[in-house]
Amino acid sequence: MPGIMNVSKETLIRIFYHAVNDAYPPVASPTATRNSIGLVCKYWRGTLVYAPCLWQSITFSPTTDQYHESRLAIAYTWLRRGNGAPLYLDLCSGMPRHLPPRIEDLLYGGGAFSVLEKIIRPFAYWIVSLSCILCKNDVGAFLTLPRGTFPVLERVNIFFVNAIPDLRSPFTLEERMTFSVFVDAPRLTSARLHLFNDLHPLELRLPWAQMTSLNFGSVAMSEDICVVVLQRAAQSLVEACFSIVFEGRGDPRFAHTLIPMGVSMHHLRRLRLILGGEVADAELFHIVGIPAMKNLCIENSGSFAGEDLAAISPFIASAAGSLEELTLLDVVDMQTNIHPHRPLFYSEITSLFRAIPQLVYLHLPRSIFLDGDLLEDIAFGCVLPNLRTLELAAASVENAFRLVEMVIRRSHEAGSQATPASSSSSTLDIQARPLLVMHISYLRLEVTLVDRDRGILVEWVEGLKSSEWLEDTIIELFAEES
Repeated sequence: MPGIMNVSKETLIRIFYHAVNDAYPPVASPTATRNSIGLVCKYWRGTLVYAPCLWQSITFSPTTDQYHESRLAIAYTWLRRGNGAPLYLDLCSGMPRHLPPRIEDLLYGGGAFSVLEKIIRPFAYWIVSLSCILCKNDVGAFLTLPRGTFPVLERVNIFFVNAIPDLRSPFTLEERMTFSVFVDAPRLTSARLHLFNDLHPLELRLPWAQMTSLNFGSVAMSEDICVVVLQRAAQSLVEACFSIVFEGRGDPRFAHTLIPMGVSMHHLRRLRLILGGEVADAELFHIVGIPAMKNLCIENSGSFAGEDLAAISPFIASAAGSLEELTLLDVVDMQTNIHPHRPLFYSEITSLFRAIPQLVYLHLPRSIFLDGDLLEDIAFGCVLPNLRTLELAAASVENAFRLVEMVIRRSHEAGSQATPASSSSSTLDIQARPLLVMHISYLRLEVTLVDRDRGILVEWVEGLKSSEWLEDTIIELFAEES
């Protein structure tokens, strides 16, 4: 073949050497990359060993305690090949969705040695990203590591599991005051922490003022704690996830800390909230403002009732000038799979929609469906004029027909606004409508259908797709079990 050259093994080795050692090497090379390079030839395998940037990303999956000495030797060998390069260490790859019967089943080496003392701590000075599972005595030993132990640490993803099945923390109040590992971590900006015990996030003493990303989705915290976390991270936080249980004001472990009564998250762009308890009684949504929010997801442990929407409306409305994506979800009872449908009053949901005119994407839970005058308002852009994507459940096949018709009418409205108004149009009609209505380009419908109705609806939608009625719109139908 033209352009093909025969080169010596020395030349190939030299090319490979420069590829992995020159400026701007790959930040993190997955294990598969190392394996692929090592399979090329024995000469490349030898060079691979001495390429530090290919040993920056190390993953150790959970194993049994069998052959633990050889596993520890492998870990040392791999980690030392980095030769002081920034280290991205993952010790919780393949974490199961549910905790196993034995805590040792979560660990590399099967619990035969301390992952903290044997692997993490000796290389702490170089660790930039740390993902791990800490169990038993390693939990307290890690949390009480001296300040400055991790000088270049930027991201953590840590599971704290004291014991199985008893997940309660053995720490006394005095011991909790000594947690210092995160106190002087000058580069730490991202933390995803799973506290499978009764510790709460404030006890970890993170450098809140520099955190840009927080994920406490697996930590059920009180409303008070969440508000204080937000207040302390308000000057830097960009994305976050919190699980909140509303049980009335006042956390007994938090009695001496002043709860702020006004928090504005000027930098927060992306937020997921998982709610439990009596949402309608929550004060958080009146205390916290999110003026820069772009993407908001709120999951409710029950179904969204009118009083729940009324409670969260001030919070959502504080993002009126910026919010583009809103997701409301019901956390379903997995045993019953019940999604109660309840038509909300027009005023309950319209006031919410009017507060977020910039919205582009909307996902509604199965407990909320749209119908009646509200569909008219959406069709003509009186509410949600910028909406492009709508995902929701239909209450019935008739409601599904009306939702599709609304999308068609809105497309017609958007098209008519793109052309000059006729001289016969009244001034009042023109002023009553928004300046611009965007057509809905994607509609996702979940519908409970019997076989006959499913065939009718699918055939009708397919007919619309083949015509010009839906030429710029994608409609997908998903059937719920009846």
